[in-house]
Amino acid sequence: MLEIENSSALKVAFVLFLVLLVLERVTNTFNDRNQPKRTRKVFHKGFFYALLGSYLTIISISVFSFVTSERISVLISWLGAAVLLMGIICRRSAIASLNGYWSIFIEIKENQQIVRNGIYRYFKHPYYTAVVLELIGFSLICNSYWGLILTATVQVPLLLIRVHYENRVLEVYGRRLGFNQ
Repeated sequence: MLEIENSSALKVAFVLFLVLLVLERVTNTFNDRNQPKRTRKVFHKGFFYALLGSYLTIISISVFSFVTSERISVLISWLGAAVLLMGIICRRSAIASLNGYWSIFIEIKENQQIVRNGIYRYFKHPYYTAVVLELIGFSLICNSYWGLILTATVQVPLLLIRVHYENRVLEVYGRRLGFNQ
């Protein structure tokens, strides 16, 4: 496997890459243009913070792994970059397909309909797939096996619980709130 020394210059370049990645993630996820519809009801709001905490912990552990490593596998890092890029494309596509219905919380918006176009034509929960791909990709870029393990054992189960919550909200509250299915 092609390995290189994890020099100070590489670590500085990585920090700059990380800053750009964080800016892309924050501006795409929390941009106001994604929130034009009025919200009728929000569910399980606190669960978002558990997911966010888990996500940030995995990123932090991956960064720590990278910074403390003496050698980095270039092959694994390039594989991670490809997986991360797939995750970014999937996330952007999911948000674009949802248009004004996108939210970081599980909520029902006024006049909401089930989205079945764009990437939602192929996946039921592409945003969550994107999150997993991003974390796997980032962990691989960092050569962080702990990041991969935590993604599989913490983030994926939390996302599956959130999928369950979303499905229950659609099932139980959707009709009561006038949700058009």
